Parts: sequence; structure tokens; C-alpha cells
Amino acid sequence: MAIITGTTLADTIRPGTTSSGVAGGIPGSGNDQINGFGGNDLLDGGGGANSINGGDGNDTIFASGAGETLDGGTGINTVSG
Repeated sequence: MAIITGTTLADTIRPGTTSSGVAGGIPGSGNDQINGFGGNDLLDGGGGANSINGGDGNDTIFASGAGETLDGGTGINTVSG
């Protein structure tokens, strides 16, 4: 389980890549906690039961695994999966 924390900018956090300044590594096989904070983020925890919080901004969140907990936060958010 990784705790991955974005910045106040528009971050990309997904398996295989994260934006500069993101702390905590990259999402793995599941059970990760991902916090986008500010900015218009693109968030994808990969497989498994992840907890994803977009924070402020207009975020795009991909629900890739079963049993995920998603919170877009404030803004106009898009959730798919």
C-alpha cells in the first residue's frame, strides 16, 4: 500500500507515471491511497481496492479496480471505470 500525495498543480498519477513533485511513488497493484489536492488532476490507482480523493479542481478519476472508494472533491469531476 502506497500513500501518494499530489501537489497544488495539475497532476497525473497513474500506474507507470506520476507528475514531478508527487510524493509517495506510483500506484501499484492496489490498496493505495491517492490524494490529488489542487489542480485539474488525472488520477488512476490501477487494479485493486484504492482510495482516491481528487481534492480541489476539475479532476478525471479512473476506477480501475473493484471495491474502490472515490471522492472527486470540489469542482466539476469526471469519474469512469
